[in-house]
Amino acid sequence: MKILLNIKFGSAVAKFIILFLIFVLRAPAGVFSWTPDESLFSTVDRLEFKNIFLPGSGTVRLGPAQESLLTLKDAVLWDIVPDRKGNLYLGTGNQQTLYRFNLRTSKLSTVFSGDDGEIFTLLEKDNNIYFGTSPSGIIYRISTIGSVESLVNTGENYIHKLLACPDNSIIIATGPNGKLYRLNPGKGLELLFTFSSAHITALGWLKPGQELLAGTSPGGTVYRLEFSPTLARPKVTVLYDTPLEEVKDIISQGALIYLAANSDSGEEQPQPVVFAVDREGVLRWRWQCPESTVLRLVNFNGQLLALTGNRGLVYALDTLGRAAIWTRLNQPQVIATAVLNQTLYLGTGNPARLYRFIAGYADSGYLNGPVFDLQTPARFGRLDYRARIPNGTEIIFDTRSGNSQEPDSLWSIWEMVRGKVSSPPARFIQWRARLYSSYSQLTPELDRVDLYYQPVNRAPVITRLEISAPTENEARKGNPQPKRQISFEVQDPDSDSLIYQLYLQPEASTNPLLIEKELTETRYELDTRTIPDGWYRLKLVVSDGVDRGPQDARSVEKITAPFLVDNTPPEIQELKFAGNRASWIVTDRSSPIVNCRISLNAGNWQPVTPQDLVFDELQERFVFPLELRPGINTIAVWAVDALGNTGTAQLTVMR
Repeated sequence: MKILLNIKFGSAVAKFIILFLIFVLRAPAGVFSWTPDESLFSTVDRLEFKNIFLPGSGTVRLGPAQESLLTLKDAVLWDIVPDRKGNLYLGTGNQQTLYRFNLRTSKLSTVFSGDDGEIFTLLEKDNNIYFGTSPSGIIYRISTIGSVESLVNTGENYIHKLLACPDNSIIIATGPNGKLYRLNPGKGLELLFTFSSAHITALGWLKPGQELLAGTSPGGTVYRLEFSPTLARPKVTVLYDTPLEEVKDIISQGALIYLAANSDSGEEQPQPVVFAVDREGVLRWRWQCPESTVLRLVNFNGQLLALTGNRGLVYALDTLGRAAIWTRLNQPQVIATAVLNQTLYLGTGNPARLYRFIAGYADSGYLNGPVFDLQTPARFGRLDYRARIPNGTEIIFDTRSGNSQEPDSLWSIWEMVRGKVSSPPARFIQWRARLYSSYSQLTPELDRVDLYYQPVNRAPVITRLEISAPTENEARKGNPQPKRQISFEVQDPDSDSLIYQLYLQPEASTNPLLIEKELTETRYELDTRTIPDGWYRLKLVVSDGVDRGPQDARSVEKITAPFLVDNTPPEIQELKFAGNRASWIVTDRSSPIVNCRISLNAGNWQPVTPQDLVFDELQERFVFPLELRPGINTIAVWAVDALGNTGTAQLTVMR
């Protein structure tokens, strides 16, 4: 990197710039970058947000404004249908209760209360409200004057869906016998078809009055039923056979048909899928939902929404199957839906609650980013972001920091970011984005967040420092190792470049001897023949000053146990022969004698044991019986010390 400066060094500004450059260049700062991706869907439980649209990729923006209208005493709100007088009818379980909620006055009244059971499905047709009860299998009608009458007992246990026909009849999907009925006013109940699956769980018109789609469970098959005035019964074919067990909902939108399908809860990976197929049953795309189940599909304001459980999430899917979190509710299951006058109503389970969403953006929302672990305390720099902020909208960032994984009362308070982060140094950091808009049709859009930090430098760690020496076996054979191999292992938690220094510390001195100043490899060969015999310690000093300035550099050292340097061979003294015995003394100044041998007249070497039977002293005495031949005899002695240094002596004897 080249930096060109044209400044007067006497000026205060110049001094500031120089100090700033020293600070910046002495160690690279880290950056914590965040962009939306599909990992959001798996980590959403750890994200705190409100009124925020979270895409799997793209931009974060304000979500729809939600309003909680009422909470019911019932466990589940299964279905919602509006009438033409400004009321919503709410079918619930597990007490088989039907409510009427007046949107203008917010008055809630009970219309029907049956036995234990469910009201899974509602239908508004010609100012009348129809509903089916389960497990009794009865279809009821609420007239325009509010009276409730039983229309027909289907003889089935479950009424899963009701669907209006253009000719005033009603299609009825039942279970557990797989029967599809049509209820004609004044004509009674007509069986249209019996499917092989036990339950008909979804209905939808492909062409109203002409082509009907029916989804089943188990089996997860979608059938097409074609009606014709010339046929007494519809023609039934398979449109699409999903690999899952249950088709939960069907919705036709433009050229595509969307199918929500769930796996059997007993499967190892019960992940639901939304399929997009064309009218010929050709799969165009599939979206694998990260939730445990998809409960409903609805088209609202040009978006396909998937209502799911068990985390209270509603996803938005575009025409290519790309997903975003549209909203999150406090209840685990989002089950029921109705659209009235560009307003979406959602019903939940556990407990039953009714929400309202109006087309357009909320006026405010916030997103708490993920907690970032820097592994070590750090100072924080600036927070940058990429965003589009139209006039009348705003994004404000705050940060907080702490030294525990989960934010708690010991963390710092939220502090607004004004260019630079003001949160105190800590190991963990979290940002918060607050989005605002003064107009329901405008929203700021956030693409990316970059938070810069300077980690506190951590010292290197020396995990191993060794110096080689001859093994006992090598030494006994007389194989010295005057060139010692020094090896070590060092780790730097910040991945800094390291430089090493090696010292020898004589045992009798306090002044270490520097043998290598700028070693860059983790090994070194020490030739001990260049230093006096004696006991030494090896000291290794490691520094990360290559990447750090003088103020931040950290160093660490490690010292070995004492080791012996001995390159002087043992001396063989007083070698003599008398009374058919050879005797001698072997002496070494530094290391014990470990082996000795004798040879007569260039014959084989024979091992000799000291007189005290143990090799353990700097001086050992030896006696060995010999039978000399007449004439000149040559006696040779060989000895070795603990470091493999060898000494020899020879004696000539006339016999």
